[in-house]
Amino acid sequence: MSKRRRRREDTPTAATWLTTYSDLVTLLMCFFVLLFSFSTIDAAKFKQVAISLQTALRGV
Repeated sequence: MSKRRRRREDTPTAATWLTTYSDLVTLLMCFFVLLFSFSTIDAAKFKQVAISLQTALRGV
């Protein structure tokens, strides 16, 4: 008796992990969007962070 070979469609490809990874990344993005939507933004603190980032990235 000869061994049965699997069809090419039945074998998992190397890119199947990409579907799971993209689902994970999408769910993480949704989670952080929800966290951001529930948060309150302090205008003074936001301005301070923006100025700090501008000065830090000015030399880049």
